[in-house]
Amino acid sequence: MRSPLALVSAAVIACSAAIVTPAALLGTSSAATEEHALRVATRTAATLRAQLRKERESHRRTIRRLRRAALARPSVSHALALGAAAYGLPRDRLERVAFCESRLDPGAGSGPYRGLFQFGSALWRATPFRAFSRTDPYAASFAAAWALSRGMARHWPVCGR
Repeated sequence: MRSPLALVSAAVIACSAAIVTPAALLGTSSAATEEHALRVATRTAATLRAQLRKERESHRRTIRRLRRAALARPSVSHALALGAAAYGLPRDRLERVAFCESRLDPGAGSGPYRGLFQFGSALWRATPFRAFSRTDPYAASFAAAWALSRGMARHWPVCGR
């Protein structure tokens, strides 16, 4: 995608090239040559305006898509707070485990492990949240809080201490 400055520069060069024709350089300017140069410059300007409209609309679509994606992304912090509150655990404990396991990235994966808490499929199936995706931060937070509240910290041998 070209920047608006590049488009303006291209327009100036195109218009200059259309105005400075070989006939103008030789000093043999005629009305037909000038009319041709004007048509070329007008056509070039119209093409550039159309390209600029396309670029602007593409930019607007991209911005709208990014805004929707940002608004739809669940808050990891909120998920951790809800999970901790639901099972009576300190929020910072859940956050420490999640940070150690995934650097707070709900989409993290390492081999067969997925999500904030790097749940393996066997442990995930044992939780009451197995119907949800392991990469859902809310389901993962609730499942980890559920497991930790039941003394299952051994499933996170390094981070669960």
